[in-house]
Formats: sequence, structure tokens, C-alpha cells
Amino acid sequence: KKLAGATHQPGIDADTKLSRQEGYSVVDLTTGRASLQATAAPLGPFAIVPDSSQLFILFNAPGVDEVQEVDLGSFLVRVTELGSPPLSVGAVPLSNRVFVGQDHPDGRISFIDWSTGAVQSVTGFELNSRIVQ
Repeated sequence: KKLAGATHQPGIDADTKLSRQEGYSVVDLTTGRASLQATAAPLGPFAIVPDSSQLFILFNAPGVDEVQEVDLGSFLVRVTELGSPPLSVGAVPLSNRVFVGQDHPDGRISFIDWSTGAVQSVTGFELNSRIVQ
């Protein structure tokens, strides 16, 4: 849990500033090694890929339209910017991708390849649901 207080308060040291930020820690349970990742917003939904090698985290806060991919072996974080606010995330094992559903007037979903980081987005799929014969 973060400490109360502003991160931009004059005169505070780096440890206090970090303690006042949102964030998360990734811990290797076999070695006890931990890595703290400061974030701009509280964590939202997340998904872990089937082989437990990567974690995808969303942030449901205004202006934070991104997903963070954490390599659970190295603890390296890759940030993918999105075109609209993320709402949901899940793994699609047969395609080696995660989907990220987003808040968009016409509907938007992005697919992120967890091997390469390549992103493919589809917008407007909800328009098809309005077609009536």
C-alpha cells in the first residue's frame, strides 16, 4: 500500500517519494527476488499467460490508456499504449495473444502477441451488431 501524501512535495527524499506512488511488486517465490514497478495509477484487471511466463496488467484510470507486460523471468516491463481506455484482458492460448477490450463508442479490441509484442486492433465491430435484416 502506498503512503499518504503528495509525491511532488518539496524536500522529501527518494524513498518517501517512491512510497507515496502507486505500483506493484513482482516476487520470485523460489529465490525471494523482488522488483518494484511504480505506476501512474492503481492496478486494474490482469491476466497471466498459460505457461506463467508473462503478466499483463491494465490500469483503469483516466488518461492511463496502456497495458503493461511483465516478463516473469526477468521482471522486465514492456508498456503498450492503447487507443482508448482498457476495460478487460484475457489470454487466447492457441494464438499466443492476449485480448484487451477497450472503452470506445464503436467497440475496440486489441490483440497483443506475447512473443513479439506486436499489436493488432479492431475498431467498429459493434457496428455489425446493429445491422438488422
